[in-house]
Amino acid sequence: MLSDSQKHREQIAEMVTATVEVMGTELSPPALALFVTDLEKLPIESVAGALARCRREIHGRNGFPPMLTIADVLGRAGVVAESETEDAEWQVAWDVAVHHASKYIITNPEGEYEEKHYFGETIVIPELSQRIRDTVRRIGDWRAIKCMSNDDFPFVQKRFREAYQACEAAEVALSRNALAGIGGFKELMASKTMPEGKRLADVRAESRLLSGRGNR
Repeated sequence: MLSDSQKHREQIAEMVTATVEVMGTELSPPALALFVTDLEKLPIESVAGALARCRREIHGRNGFPPMLTIADVLGRAGVVAESETEDAEWQVAWDVAVHHASKYIITNPEGEYEEKHYFGETIVIPELSQRIRDTVRRIGDWRAIKCMSNDDFPFVQKRFREAYQACEAAEVALSRNALAGIGGFKELMASKTMPEGKRLADVRAESRLLSGRGNR
């Protein structure tokens, strides 16, 4: 008697095979096995719906029949690639930062840019994530966003993306004990005051200095 897991795999294999056949192509047993392995964690309803969309949406080109790929099925089942998630995250963070700068950031009497607070007036300012604040600080603080021209826009946006993704890379490296001077780097991350404009290499160097002081 087949287990539930085996039944699930057989259902996926049957649906993928039928889909490939009606699309006018064939699938080798090893290729079918890869489809099943990559899709078996999905609910059968999600797989069925994704394959139905593939049959409707994927067409052949230049006289060649349509080709079904695992990515085609996963994408239509709502599974997003990690790289796409990372792109979406920094773009949302950028939009949030730009909106925040345009609505809540002003210049103070000293000419510095800060969140606006008027005497006797209550303004509810949305709380930004620490990662967005750290990223803004590293690209030159709010001045970099408030003062950018249309020509500056793509360069400031690129710096924001690099700084935002570097924060994540640093945290991942920290979790894997991949950075030199790990104790110092933990102290640096906990402080949430990474100097602006510094890249991961600079952070490594600073973490080594912090560790050296801690070992004395």
